Amino acid sequence: MGAGSTKRWALAVLGLVCVLPFDFISCDIPPTYGVVNENVTLSPSNPKSFTEVLWKKGKDKVIEWDEKYGPRDYGPFKGRVQLNTTFGNLTIFNLTSSDEDTYEIEYETGKETFVLQILERLPDPILNCSVIDENITVNCLIPENYDGNPHLINYSWHCPSAQCNNSFGSVMYFGKNDDRSQNVQCTIHDPVYKRTSSIDLTSCIPREHSRYRYCLIPAVGLTVIVLIVIGFLKCPKNNRTKGLGDTGDTPAR
Repeated sequence: MGAGSTKRWALAVLGLVCVLPFDFISCDIPPTYGVVNENVTLSPSNPKSFTEVLWKKGKDKVIEWDEKYGPRDYGPFKGRVQLNTTFGNLTIFNLTSSDEDTYEIEYETGKETFVLQILERLPDPILNCSVIDENITVNCLIPENYDGNPHLINYSWHCPSAQCNNSFGSVMYFGKNDDRSQNVQCTIHDPVYKRTSSIDLTSCIPREHSRYRYCLIPAVGLTVIVLIVIGFLKCPKNNRTKGLGDTGDTPAR
């Protein structure tokens, strides 16, 4: 298990513990979300003027500042963080998955804790469909190469049919009597991004069914013509001649 997966597991466990009645854990800290390769700012809830500040990630120093020595950043955060020395805001640039952790600011009169959760950039969903007994099933899928937090992703659907209203799962069903010409949209969203993809239900119908439908009328017409020709060929020769050229009148002399 990688470091990033271990930290996500630890944060998930923390979230589970928070629903249990343990008084020694503070569970009223809403997570702050950041995105890989982007920036995030952690801001104290009661900004004030400081004479010295220390930010830590877990037990490790991130950056500290005092009036005498100025700011000093540490370890993997060196050159990648900025401290607002007036209000204590910490900005982290070029986020990586390893930045996910608990952070703490310490100042003269107290401290405050933050939970930073790092997300992968949300990809466009993939829509595919299948047909069984003329019923269409549309699946809204997350690409396999997405290495984010699928448990944070929610779904919503948009289409003219009633079943798209207030539907939040990853699967949508359409019956035999539903409009097959409609466009169906699936939107996925996490706490930071949302992405939408769409599909026309006509594309869900197998091509051989479409070819059969469009070829049916010409096939029927061709069958009628063949039957007429066969019937004509079975007629006696003299009847065919009479039918084609003999009017039944006696030639004039």
